[in-house]
Amino acid sequence: MNPTMNLNLQAMLRYSELLLEPEVKKIQLNDWLDSYNIAKDGHLKHILKKCLPRVDSLEPTIIINSVETDCIYERCDLLLELLKSQESAKELIFEWLTEQIINDPSILIKIDCPNHCVCSLNTLGIGLIGKGIKWPTHLSVKLLKSFNNQQRCALNTYLDLLTVSIESNIDNYYYIEQLFTELIGKLKPADYINLDGTIDDKPEIIFNGISDCLLLRKFLLNHLMVLTRLDLNIFLVDCVDQQLMAIEELASNSIHWSFHPLVDLYLENDSMLLKCLYTVVELQGFIIRNELAAHQFVESFVDSVNHDTGIIIDWLSSDSEIADLTLRFLLIYLKLPNIQTKTSPLVKIFFTQLLTRIENLWRNKLFPYNPSALLKYQEKFNSDQTNNLNGENN
Repeated sequence: MNPTMNLNLQAMLRYSELLLEPEVKKIQLNDWLDSYNIAKDGHLKHILKKCLPRVDSLEPTIIINSVETDCIYERCDLLLELLKSQESAKELIFEWLTEQIINDPSILIKIDCPNHCVCSLNTLGIGLIGKGIKWPTHLSVKLLKSFNNQQRCALNTYLDLLTVSIESNIDNYYYIEQLFTELIGKLKPADYINLDGTIDDKPEIIFNGISDCLLLRKFLLNHLMVLTRLDLNIFLVDCVDQQLMAIEELASNSIHWSFHPLVDLYLENDSMLLKCLYTVVELQGFIIRNELAAHQFVESFVDSVNHDTGIIIDWLSSDSEIADLTLRFLLIYLKLPNIQTKTSPLVKIFFTQLLTRIENLWRNKLFPYNPSALLKYQEKFNSDQTNNLNGENN
C-alpha cells in the first residue's frame, strides 16, 4: 500500500472515531495541523474540517497562514467552520476575506480546483453577515467579477449573499440607495440568466430551466426589496414604477403564467411568495400610489390559491418566519385606504371569511396568538357580508 494512502486511512479512522464519541475531547493543534497538511484525500479533509471546533487553541491566523490548501476557496470553507464555533474570530476573517476580494477579483475566476469553487467565498460572506458584520456594497460589486455565466451555483450563492445583506440593512436608507446605484445597473439578468425557452416548451432543458427559474426568483426578489427602501426625494416615483413594470415584464417573458407573472413565479416557494406579496403591495399601494394595481395583484394571488382561506390560516399557524411574513402581507394590504371601494367582491368575501375564521379560532382557543391586530380591520368590509358570515365555523 502507498505510504501516503496508509497515513490518510489511519488519520481518517482516528478523527472519525473522535467525531463519533459523545464526550468532546480536545485535539492538539499540532496534530490536527500536521494531519491536514499531509492529507491528500478529500474525505479526510472534510472530516478534519468537522473536527475544527475540537482543536485546542485554533485561531483564524493559523488557518490563514499555516494551513496548506489547494485554493482560497478551501480556506474559506475552513474559516466558515471556525466561525460557527468562534464568533470572536469574525473581524479577522472579514479582514482577510475583504483583502481577497479587493486585491484582484478577476483572478478568482481563473482558479481551477475540482473540489471547491467561489460558492465557498459567497457562503463565508453570508456567515459573516449572520454574525453581525456590516457587508459593504462595494464588496458586492467586486464579487460580480469573481464568476462567469457558466457558474450557476456561484450566481445562486451570490444572490443569497445579496438577500441577507439587504435584509440586514433593510432600514439603512443610505446602504440601500448605494446598493441600488452601484449594483442593479451592473447585474443585468439577461446577462446571467438564460431566458431562451421555458420548461414547458423545451422539456429537454428542464434541469437548466428549474435552475434558471430559481436564479430569476432570487434576482427579482432582491430588486423588489431594494425598490421599497428608496428615498423618493432622490429616486422619483415614476422611476420606481418603471422598474416594477420592467420586473413584471421580465417575469412575464420568462415563464408561462396563469394568474400574474410574479405570483406564478413564486407560487412554489411560500417564503419567497409572501415576500413578493407584501413588497409589491407596498410598492403599488403606498409608494407608486396605484392602489387599484395593488388590489388586482392580490386578487391574482387569491385566485391562485382557489380562494382557500385555509392556506392563510396554515401560514399564520406555521413556523415563526412564515407566520411573520404572512402577518406582514395581510397587515400592509388591509391598511390600504380604499379597500372597500377598489377591491373586487370576491376578494372582499375572501378576506371577510378569513378574518371571521381567525376570530372563531381565537374565541375557541385554537389560534396560537392574539390576532387583534388583524381583526380590527373587519370593519373595512361590508357589514352585511360580515353579519352573514359571523355564524360560520371552521
